[in-house]
Amino acid sequence: MATRYLEGEGIFLSPIEETDVSVLQEMQNEKFIRDMMSSCLPRTFEDIQADIVNTKKSGSPYFWIFKESEKTDEEGIAIGYVKLEIVSNIIRASELHIAITEAYTKRGYGKQVIRLVTDYAFDCLNLHSVRALIREKNYASQKAFESQGYRRVGVLPEWSFYDGDYHDCYIYDCIPRFRKSKNEQWTKERMRCLWLKFGSVS
Repeated sequence: MATRYLEGEGIFLSPIEETDVSVLQEMQNEKFIRDMMSSCLPRTFEDIQADIVNTKKSGSPYFWIFKESEKTDEEGIAIGYVKLEIVSNIIRASELHIAITEAYTKRGYGKQVIRLVTDYAFDCLNLHSVRALIREKNYASQKAFESQGYRRVGVLPEWSFYDGDYHDCYIYDCIPRFRKSKNEQWTKERMRCLWLKFGSVS
C-alpha cells in the first residue's frame, strides 16, 4: 500500500522502495519518458536497482507521484516519479528531477509536485537551493517552475540531444529568498482579488 508522505490537491507522493524496481523500469523505458529525460540507452533492472539503492544511501528523497483515485477504496494511480538529488551537503544544494507519463501531462500535476517538493526541501530538509535543468523549448515546465518562485539563472549551450540535434538547457534555481518573494506576491494578488470582489460591496 502506498504511503501518503506528501499530499497535494488530487495527488500525493509516496517513497520509492527497492521492491518497486520492475514498475519503475517499465516507466523509465517508456518512449515519452525517455525523450523527456534525454535517455538514449535502455534502463535495465540492475540500473534501476542501483539507482534506488544509491539514492537512498545519499539521503536524496525519491518519490512516486500518485494521482488520487476517484474510488475511495483504491489507493491511486502512479503517474510519474520525482527525485530531489542532494548535490552538496556543504552549501545544502539539490537538483530536482520530475517525470510524468504522457497521459497525465498538462493537468497541473507538475506544478503541484514542484510546490510540494520545494516546500519539503526548505521546510523539512533545511536545503538552501533547489535547481532544475529545463529544455529551451519546454515552455510548460519553464512556466510551472517560474510560478513556484524559481528563476532562470543560466544556460547550458547545446546540453541536450534529441530529435537529431543539440539544444540548450536553461538552469532554474530557487532559494528561500526567492520563495518568500513569490509568497508575498501571491498574498498581494489574493488581497487584490478579494478587494475587487468585495471592496465595492456596501
